[in-house]
Parts: sequence; C-alpha cells; structure tokens
Amino acid sequence: MLKVRILADWEDRVAEEMRRKGVPAADARKALEEDDEDRHRWSQYLYGIDTRDPGLYDLVIRLKSLSIEDAAALICQAAQLPVFQSTPASRQAMEKLMLAAQVQTALVEEMPSAQVEVEGEEIVVSIKGLYAEEQKFIAKVDQVRDDLEGVQVKVRLVSP
Repeated sequence: MLKVRILADWEDRVAEEMRRKGVPAADARKALEEDDEDRHRWSQYLYGIDTRDPGLYDLVIRLKSLSIEDAAALICQAAQLPVFQSTPASRQAMEKLMLAAQVQTALVEEMPSAQVEVEGEEIVVSIKGLYAEEQKFIAKVDQVRDDLEGVQVKVRLVSP
C-alpha cells in the first residue's frame, strides 16, 4: 500500500475556497482552518493518530512546485515499485482489515468506544463495560457477525 499525502499551497486553497463558495478571503481562510482542525480532531478521536505527521506517509507531495499532472505521474511511478505491489498475504491482510472496518462501522452508533482489531484469523471487538452488560454486547456483535456472514468475531470485555 502506497500512502500519499498531498499538500496544496495555502493561498491556492484559499483562492479555490473563495471561488467555490463565493466568499471573501477572510471567510475562506476561517472555513479552511475550521475544516482542517475538524479533520485533525476526527482522526485523533477515531484512530489516535495525527494525520499531519509526515512519518505516516510513504510520499508527501507539495503542489506549489508541481502541477497536479506531475504529482499524479509521480504517484503512479511510485506505485509501480516492487515494494508497493500486492502479494497474496497482503491481499488477505487487507481483506481482514476491510472486514474489521465493516464491523466497526456496524457498531459505531451503539458502541462508539468499541475497538475493533484483527488478531490472527479473528476479528476482536474490545468493549469497555460492566460484566452485567456483556450479554448485550455479545448479542449486538452476534447480530453484526450474522449480517456479515462467515466472519469470526470475538468479544473482549474490558473493565471500565
């Protein structure tokens, strides 16, 4: 998997926001700052990561000196490198991660604090709760498992 972050020039972003929304520069800047902060908080909350950390990416592209076409060509060239080619093992791992994401999505409204991870062949749902609530949690996870057919899901109750 090739992880890419593309950084547009701030003033170019402001100009595009002004054009798209028909607002003055000050309003465009404020809207962009709020959007950026909301995205940052969202990734921190859901994944516990700072998406602004360049260490999370294989390639960081700044569009000020590159055209969009050149950036796309650079990404395509990098994606052709052997290290980014899929293997049977990487495809299988990705399928498991996709199933875990589907489980997380199905649980998020009723159990927003549930942590869903892949452990070996199983998808493990860790939920903070009281022992008395365990059956309720298991029933909800069983319902999700039945909806996804054939997915092995295990519940782990973690003391609050």
